[in-house]
Amino acid sequence: MNLIEQVKDALVQPRPQERASKLEQLSDNFEYAQDLKEEEIVESVTQLLVVALQEKDPEAKESFFHAMNAAVVHHQKEKIGERVDWDILVAALPGLEKPYLDYAFNMLSLSRRERYLSVLSSYTRSEDAEISELARDAMDDLQYTLAHPSASQGEEPSVPDQ
Repeated sequence: MNLIEQVKDALVQPRPQERASKLEQLSDNFEYAQDLKEEEIVESVTQLLVVALQEKDPEAKESFFHAMNAAVVHHQKEKIGERVDWDILVAALPGLEKPYLDYAFNMLSLSRRERYLSVLSSYTRSEDAEISELARDAMDDLQYTLAHPSASQGEEPSVPDQ
């Protein structure tokens, strides 16, 4: 089963727990599979992103974010984070809770898009100290990869706690 089929299989699961389970399998695939096609990874993350932002169940929602993050973190050499359009995620940031912001900030830090620096900067002034710190870390990672283009191809920034 290719990645696109795995994503579709996860999305059609009627119960949130089943979706979460399928998404965890997909996360493992992103992390450990060696023969994934780059185009399928990008398309998978894009599909997951759209549905993740609509998911109501917290466990399933976290599984969506975990899967997307796994794809971006474990496929930095393929520049997956740079090839996904994260604007829909940026638009949804104000409505996301802290666990999802952690993943979101990490994925934005791997986008190598300077325009997201101002978004991350706005969260460094959050009243919640943890959100401020997460945003600062993501901003630092993004600034570093922008200043050092070759850095994004080998080093892996920190992965959010799960």
